[in-house]
Amino acid sequence: MQVSDHDLLAASLGLAFRYVEVSDLRRALTAGELLPSLGSQGALPPERVAKLGVVTDVLSQLREDAAYGVVALENQLVGNKILNACIDESKREGCKRPLGELLVERGVLSPEQHAAVSARANAALEDMLAPVRQMVNQLDATAPREQLEDELRVVLGAVAEPLAFLQREELEHAVQARVGDVEAAAAMPSASNPALSPGLQALESALLTMGTQSEDQGPIQGFQLLERLGEGAMGAVVKARKLDSGEIVALKILKPSLAEDRENVERFVREAESARRLQHPNIVRAVQAGRSGEYYYFAMEFVHGQTGADLIKAKGKLPERFGLFVVRSVAEALEHAWKQGIVHRDIKPDNIMITPQQEVKLTDLGLATLAGEESTLTMTGVVVGSPAYISPEQATGGRKLDTRSDIYSLGAALYHMLTGQVPYPGDQPLHVMLMHLNEPVPSARKVDGEISVATDRLIQHMMSKEPGDRFQNPSELLEPIQQIEEALAKGEVPAIPLALRTAEERKSASSELLQRKSKDKKSGSGKSSRKRELGERLRRRAKERKRGR
Repeated sequence: MQVSDHDLLAASLGLAFRYVEVSDLRRALTAGELLPSLGSQGALPPERVAKLGVVTDVLSQLREDAAYGVVALENQLVGNKILNACIDESKREGCKRPLGELLVERGVLSPEQHAAVSARANAALEDMLAPVRQMVNQLDATAPREQLEDELRVVLGAVAEPLAFLQREELEHAVQARVGDVEAAAAMPSASNPALSPGLQALESALLTMGTQSEDQGPIQGFQLLERLGEGAMGAVVKARKLDSGEIVALKILKPSLAEDRENVERFVREAESARRLQHPNIVRAVQAGRSGEYYYFAMEFVHGQTGADLIKAKGKLPERFGLFVVRSVAEALEHAWKQGIVHRDIKPDNIMITPQQEVKLTDLGLATLAGEESTLTMTGVVVGSPAYISPEQATGGRKLDTRSDIYSLGAALYHMLTGQVPYPGDQPLHVMLMHLNEPVPSARKVDGEISVATDRLIQHMMSKEPGDRFQNPSELLEPIQQIEEALAKGEVPAIPLALRTAEERKSASSELLQRKSKDKKSGSGKSSRKRELGERLRRRAKERKRGR
């Protein structure tokens, strides 16, 4: 299928803003140019077609400006403050002029510097768009409708994902400016300046002086920061002491710059709320959550140990029996979460902690959601989750996931732990997600022949493409796993649990069972007959002795 970058962006926006359904996009994209086709097919009224065209033009320019700004910053040709001021000005003008032109006009960059930055930014943008273009070219317009629509959802989600930096409100203001609504554009909020945020500077200062603050010096009231544990796009995780109890905790702190975005705060608060609701020995315990000044924080129990990913990296792969034990423990955690109506949505070895005492703890509820809620806090159609372990329904941006999606991801995690490889290897997330959708589930035994047939069958069942073909809740996993574990503990080859057998295998097993029962019954009848004969002989002898007296 041949689709222009502009049409891909328009399709992604149409789906994200719920102007159209994916079926409308399929028909329009296979018919020709997207926007005219949507209008002629009656999927969108003329005014909505016009607006979608303007929004696409604005967002296309913003995407180019973002690439340009990153290159300029990386090469230290412009500071954050000036860059954000020019971005604000561009949005107020409706993104009619490229960011580079504004920077040259303001004397920030020379024409030569602008040309060099533009060349690098264009190359970076080409690299970003190349995987999507490749996958679009591989789409078969003659494929079955459902297959094509599933693949189209994945592609459009990949188009939208890098654009999540822009809030819909900002985009609307820029569009209003483009079409001449100057008053509305003037009210557009300014872009934040993360690099120069006083709050972020204070947090960095506190992290640099961890362990030296007095009880009233730290940025998070009631906690003394001790040691940096990790850092990501959302903020920092530090080891801290809770001052009122002395308990050592892991403290997640949201970057103040991100706290200006309501969706970031909602996601952060949701993780804390999900953890608070889940009290289970196999789930990291929530300690406290709140806000201290401009910092949102979430304290959880500090777990000594390694992640499943750490163990894979150190050992290459895990022993079969131990991997099954880990998965059984996570299944118990997921069963508890499901009873509370919570779906984790990001099950992977990185989010499974194993302590030196062999306790298993499920962590990172940042993507968790209540069953029935939409699967993302950002634009509809943007896929969340880790591509290496993502379920087919989650890969297509399914809005209402349930625990069966977590079961699929847990099966993929088990495959990785036992083989040392992810089920569908690949450098491009989009390629990997499409393999989850379309490729057969790989056999773990083909990678490692020492893995039992029973465990291989377990993984296959957990990773069935259709949710209805998997275990329907985590508790159904427990008995089959225990049966395999017990056999391995005895040094036996595990029999395939009944729940994992094919219909033909079950029929054969039932037939064998009936035959055994029939033999036992016949054997039992013969024994009864011999007992009766023996009893008769003993009674006759007793009578003969009596007469002889």
